[in-house]
Amino acid sequence: MQKFFQGFLNLSSTVYRVAIVRFILSMGNFIYPFMTLFLVKKLNISPSIASIYFIASGFAFVPASIISGKLADSIGRRIVLLSSFFVYILIIFSIFFLYHFNILQNTVIAIMLIIANLFLSMTQVPISAIITDVTDVTNRNEAFSLTYLAANAGFAFGPIIAGFLFENYTSMIFLGNGIASLIGFIIFCGIKETKPEIKVYQGERQISINKNSLEENPSIGYISAMEASIHQDNAGSNAKNEATESLDDKDNKSDETANQNVKITQKDNVKSEDALSQKTTIPQNCNYKSEKVEVKNQSIFNFIFGDTIFLLFIIATIFFSFAYSQAGFTLPIFLTELFSKNGAKLYGVLQSTNALTVIFLTPLVSLLTKKRSSFLMIAVSGLFYAFGFGLYSVLKQFGFLIFTTVLWSIGEIIQVTHQNVFIANRSPIHLRGQVNGAFQILSGIGYILGPIFSGFTQKNFPITYVWGTVFIICLAGSFQLVLIYLKNKKNPI
Repeated sequence: MQKFFQGFLNLSSTVYRVAIVRFILSMGNFIYPFMTLFLVKKLNISPSIASIYFIASGFAFVPASIISGKLADSIGRRIVLLSSFFVYILIIFSIFFLYHFNILQNTVIAIMLIIANLFLSMTQVPISAIITDVTDVTNRNEAFSLTYLAANAGFAFGPIIAGFLFENYTSMIFLGNGIASLIGFIIFCGIKETKPEIKVYQGERQISINKNSLEENPSIGYISAMEASIHQDNAGSNAKNEATESLDDKDNKSDETANQNVKITQKDNVKSEDALSQKTTIPQNCNYKSEKVEVKNQSIFNFIFGDTIFLLFIIATIFFSFAYSQAGFTLPIFLTELFSKNGAKLYGVLQSTNALTVIFLTPLVSLLTKKRSSFLMIAVSGLFYAFGFGLYSVLKQFGFLIFTTVLWSIGEIIQVTHQNVFIANRSPIHLRGQVNGAFQILSGIGYILGPIFSGFTQKNFPITYVWGTVFIICLAGSFQLVLIYLKNKKNPI
């Protein structure tokens, strides 16, 4: 356990800043855990129609991820993050004003929430890209775990507070959300740009690691070069690693070494077998040996659809996001059916149970699974989702509901701490923002299909049918990943 927390001590200051903001935002995230109940109970929208708004809110991930991913790789992570966040804050404060003073209390508010979620979604891709930029394969797991842990630490308090505010002080959930977001925005203003610099000239491409990232983590340059080779090998181009020069020889090199930049040159449109070897300059305080790597040009579409393992990973993730969407849409309605007016408060308790489980078990789970294949661990997470959500259909007493919530929360821990690592380690360095964006889009399909299915089911069948379907789907996703892992056991994923 101590070893796990020691991994948090030498991370980039940027990672700590992101973790602090996520704690504050999660503590003040009063709106979206109660969005379904707000639409149904306060705006008097039927569950089937509310599912459409919930779907539209989830569908906001698609344009948000496309736009933010492309912009993050072109103009920079920082400007995309801050501008998107600022617009989100303006919309939230506007909703508070309109609802509190009874100017608007209709579906216009629901539409504004969808737009707000679009801009909030645009902040997720640059945040993931920033964390990836300032970390390497040796500490990336700890970085994502820390930010995830911080988010859930805040979420342990937010839903409980919002649950008590919801019935009699509904407008306060918008005000609290807006204030928390404003504080987070101010802290984010201190983040430096981390985007790798990419230049194309005379038929060659040059990729330079951003100096801000290199200063915070000197080993990034070397490891990023190694990652480039690994990514191409995974995509089918058998990149070769050859030893070049020792650290003792670096003093004889040109003054470019003093810039502490990693430069990768790449011929455009070359075949993998003719890929140009690349030299990596090692920072003086880094103890790694220099190596040559080979890289070939790829578009985002060629990468995703050319990498079968990555594509099947995304399909399984869609199944799991289908399940997880029920925690935000079906679960609050399910609790109001079981416990009437106490449903909102008890839903807040279950959301806090989820957060507390993450807080207390993340160190243990991360320590137990760190040396395991991230791909295999994602398969294991699906099993916890299957039984955690599936048992809601048969266990109706609140004490048992807490137990099942703990089960799917463990699945969430395993999935989140490993999926970001898997994506970061497998994606090409020059496509990080776009890969994260594409993943948000594709995994968001599950968040769209989940409420659609649930809304239809609740209209025609008992709500418990939703939990049975989730059980089957999650088992199918886990089984698929296990088969892929076993098939590639000789070359571990």
